[in-house]
Amino acid sequence: MLRRRSAHAAIALGLGAIAAGAGLLLALPTAAWLLPAGVAIAGAGIGLSSVAATSLGTDVPERLQGTATGVLNTAAQLGTALGVSALVLIATSTRHSRLPLTGTPLAWACAGTAALAAATVITVINRPPRAHAPAKRSHKSAQADRCSGNLT
Repeated sequence: MLRRRSAHAAIALGLGAIAAGAGLLLALPTAAWLLPAGVAIAGAGIGLSSVAATSLGTDVPERLQGTATGVLNTAAQLGTALGVSALVLIATSTRHSRLPLTGTPLAWACAGTAALAAATVITVINRPPRAHAPAKRSHKSAQADRCSGNLT
């Protein structure tokens, strides 16, 4: 996939898959058979986005590759630890609250929303610029060009 598309597109697609997997996990109370599908889709998204992020994060001059790899691995470990901790905190602290969505489903919803938001940001930031149409010339300037011999 990285050969056909940019690493940014692969990261966005992976994050979208994580969001889709988390969305399926929201339906677990009514359809337990969705557990393997949700976990598989989210897992594929994690694999896709992490490989793409690694290729993007280590695309630096050779003399900086060791530093880039160390920073990338530290960020991945720290992000995973903090993310899981935040989701467990959300799930346990809201378990008995009166919110419309509580406990583990709320944690899945938060994870899916964060992944979808990140995918959207990456897509918007890395969108190729639009080609601008040439400005229309006024009738008078076109007429003046014809009179002066400038027919461009």
